[in-house]
Amino acid sequence: MEKDLIRILYQIPCDGLTYDEWLTLGMALHAEGYDVSTWDEWSQTDPDRYEPDVIQKKWSTFDANRADGVAGGTIVEVAKRYGYDPHDGNGMGEALNWDGVAIVQAEQPGLPSAPKRRPDKENDLRLPQFAALPDAPDLTPLDLEPASMLMTYVRSAFLPGDRINVVRDAQERGGRSVPHGFGHTFYPDQLIHNAEEVLGECDMDTGAWLRVNAVTSVEAARSGDGRAYSDADVTSWRNALVECDELPRDKQLEMIMRLRLPCRCIVDSGNKSVHAIVAVDAKDADEFKGRTRALYDYCDANGLPVDHSCRNPSRLTRLPGVRRGDHIQRLIATNVGPGSWDEFVHEVERLKSEQEAKEQTIRDEIEFLDFSSFVGTTPKPRRELIHRLLPHELIMQIVAKGGSGKTYLGIELLFSTLTGGCWLDFQCERGTVLFVDPELHPNDIAARIQEVSTAMGITYQEAQGKFSFISLRGKTKTATVLIDAIACKIAESGKGFDLIIIDSVNAIMEGDENSSVDVRKLYATLQQLNMDVHATMVVIHHTGKSILGKGDMARGSSVFLDAPDVCCELVPLRVDEGTGAWELLRAHDQRRGGSTVFATAWRMQFPKLRTGAPLKPINIIWKYPLHIVDTTGELAECNVLNTPEDAGRRGGQVTAQKAATALERTDAALSEIIAKAHANGGSVRTPDVLPILNEWRKNEGMGEWSISTFKNHLAPSGDLSWIQPHGEIVPKDAPANELLSRPEDTPDGTG
Repeated sequence: MEKDLIRILYQIPCDGLTYDEWLTLGMALHAEGYDVSTWDEWSQTDPDRYEPDVIQKKWSTFDANRADGVAGGTIVEVAKRYGYDPHDGNGMGEALNWDGVAIVQAEQPGLPSAPKRRPDKENDLRLPQFAALPDAPDLTPLDLEPASMLMTYVRSAFLPGDRINVVRDAQERGGRSVPHGFGHTFYPDQLIHNAEEVLGECDMDTGAWLRVNAVTSVEAARSGDGRAYSDADVTSWRNALVECDELPRDKQLEMIMRLRLPCRCIVDSGNKSVHAIVAVDAKDADEFKGRTRALYDYCDANGLPVDHSCRNPSRLTRLPGVRRGDHIQRLIATNVGPGSWDEFVHEVERLKSEQEAKEQTIRDEIEFLDFSSFVGTTPKPRRELIHRLLPHELIMQIVAKGGSGKTYLGIELLFSTLTGGCWLDFQCERGTVLFVDPELHPNDIAARIQEVSTAMGITYQEAQGKFSFISLRGKTKTATVLIDAIACKIAESGKGFDLIIIDSVNAIMEGDENSSVDVRKLYATLQQLNMDVHATMVVIHHTGKSILGKGDMARGSSVFLDAPDVCCELVPLRVDEGTGAWELLRAHDQRRGGSTVFATAWRMQFPKLRTGAPLKPINIIWKYPLHIVDTTGELAECNVLNTPEDAGRRGGQVTAQKAATALERTDAALSEIIAKAHANGGSVRTPDVLPILNEWRKNEGMGEWSISTFKNHLAPSGDLSWIQPHGEIVPKDAPANELLSRPEDTPDGTG
């Protein structure tokens, strides 16, 4: 039993366990009476995490901290997760990961293997983490027939004389199909010439597998103790498997390309992962281990979280060309990236050098300024493109919702800058403008520009040669590409622009607008253009969810508010019918095309000003095609739509109206109760009437009144049309002599 339990223990890959799982297996060995050396030797199969001092320290605590139920059966149960089958004839099943790819067994499954040498840390390959990876190069996927996929893969991944292990049999285990048996070994020429036959013998529902590296023959693997293939059977260490299930497949492929991995083959597994067969070109098992560890760490550090249980040299990967259910295990590409491991290291070093050069440039640009050099001097005032609002070479963002005329607002700024006129309530410095629209057709942009110029009274001669516009409709328009293109175009043309307007910024966004990282990258790119072409920039963005009760804020990440130097919000106002603001808007309504175009009310707010004093909001009338500042003051009393102030005002009105209606209905019910009491000769005093009234209020879903509350409503200043001057309830308009003739109330209020 002792020998069998150790055999089972070595079915479990130590490097695939969490810390808690590893600790539990140590407790199980302790409970079964094993010496610490057994746990220590097995733990050395994970040299990256092996620490002998920790093992000795933990082992000494197991007596006091033994977990109930942890014993030899625990080792068996964990081994089952990795493919151990107690019903196999030799008691040794093939270990598998979640995607049906085999995990190798210990080199000596019968007994613990000799301790493995821990790699020298000083000689470990250190691949860097990059602040920004280059874009993925273009890739044209292969379009091959199934047999050609297999033949092309074999020629790319193996050498003549290699033995290739193919596993075509599968069995159900844990509700999924997994590889079963030794499979067969082929020389490359055999697989190439018999590709169709080999594929034809595969199960079309489960797919098939092959090992990433050359191995010994099946007969050699069977000899001795009958064990399945393991790392000891590998005869060359040329290839490593890189697999990631945590990202979508298209993102996996993109990251493999961006990381410049030296891929001999890339295969679609037919399920949720892409398998990259990476050239590591190791001369022996130790070098393979070091290079694979470096490769995996490099991928993890740069955005490709790989499956570390796939890093052994006898790993099974998916056989290309085989159908797997409704999908094909498809060969995507061969010979992608650097041609060898050495070329890969050289390429990574080149990328690292470029990154270090950029970082050095940034360091060179940073200088310490001594304040003493400014003492006694007057700082030179900054040039302002929009006075009191936007200094030169900064970025302003205008956030506005649909229906606010935000594109027209940008065009108004364009002409105000060309002429040195006023935009809203701000004086503009005269300058040249570039207007960028990623969405509209050029004819539509030109039409809107003409409408605004006519409404503002600006002639063609005044604007000639002072502005240009770009339509990106149907063109590549990501921020990085756009900024580079604009900078190059400006340099080629010799034109300079004082102001660049982009409408709208979300149309050039790369990534997710809800991601703070992606939004910061967008604004870093815009700031780079600012500095490159020495221009001020205004970007227009759509509104989204309301934030902090300040109206309709920028859609997406809160970085949209933090990143710009100036942030302006154009928010809608509630204008109630019959008010002075309502009459003001109706005076600006227009008849166009046989229908009325209604004017609307808006407020420009300034939640973010990196420089300058705080600014008061500006109330605006949107009268197509211009925005007009309200000088009457009528819009100042309007609330911003959907803010707490607006909701509170409307909520108070609704509550007051409900209360008034409830009192009117209660008054009518009381009148009916008193009329019935008089008709029946009954009393109309409070103790007699109130219970009847409360029963009615309860049936109507209202709260019951106490005697004191009821009397308050019956007071001369109360809300009901009845009073109780002398105990009996009478109308408020009863004659004075009738009130005086009533008897006094008794102290208890009953009369």
